[in-house]
Amino acid sequence: MQKKTKIFIILGMLVTAGAVLLGTHFSKSDSVADSGEIVSPESSEVEKAGAVEEVVMAVMNEYGVSPEQVAISYYHFQQDDAYVLNEDWMMNAASTTKVATAMLFSDLIWQGDLAWDSELPYNESYYEAGEGAVTNSEKKAAYTVEELVYEMLTHSDNTATNTLAFYYIDNVGDYWYDVTQMSGLDITNPEIMEGNFATTDIMAHTLMRAVENEQYATVVAIMRNAQADFRLKMFVSNDMAAKYGSFGAYQHDIGVYFEGDTPLYVVAVFTENVPNVDAFIGQLNLRLLEWQG
Repeated sequence: MQKKTKIFIILGMLVTAGAVLLGTHFSKSDSVADSGEIVSPESSEVEKAGAVEEVVMAVMNEYGVSPEQVAISYYHFQQDDAYVLNEDWMMNAASTTKVATAMLFSDLIWQGDLAWDSELPYNESYYEAGEGAVTNSEKKAAYTVEELVYEMLTHSDNTATNTLAFYYIDNVGDYWYDVTQMSGLDITNPEIMEGNFATTDIMAHTLMRAVENEQYATVVAIMRNAQADFRLKMFVSNDMAAKYGSFGAYQHDIGVYFEGDTPLYVVAVFTENVPNVDAFIGQLNLRLLEWQG
């Protein structure tokens, strides 16, 4: 797939837009292991850039990241501007798509088909190694939607995710298709809808939908309390709703920065084979925030 760089201004308001058991990995390697020396914000003095592109390129140059290793989608809710780099590059999305999974179940609750305390059955075939209480505690016959969603978003619990996903497949509909459609974008590439693949634009628009619609408030609240001091939240932890993803060479993070209860901007960063990736993503987000003054 051809990768491209472009920057543009959006006029008007932003619109709302394994192997795991399902056939594609969510992320067997989702961990928050440090990937290298952190460059502190105090040690990085960059003259205020005149455009978002300058901010992004400065951080990429500092960390030795080439455009062939990263995709970025950045949208500002208040200033109506945006920056994208390789935004249509389809990658293994790792655990970033767990946000859309949580939103699917929020919709079922909103529609009255389920409640947060509804219990979903567990099967031993749903087990997948990783972090989280569902994966690493004595198994129960069933789990509430609330605990499954919480563990999935907070600890990236793969077993919790599989329990939710198989319930959806058995009782609701086409899981991967519906995960992708949560973005509201017109997606024509059938490969994206056949497994755990996404682009940064798909994930950015999924987050826009999450913060712009009341039924996803619980999902956003869990994300704001998760992932402290990691990747996008390394330097701006208190005001970010985020969900990281890690699978081999693919190390990602997606999130929304808030001022109080008002979403300021959304950013999705997908990387492939980037060294010191945690600090790179953390610095990128910090510089974007600082650039806005």
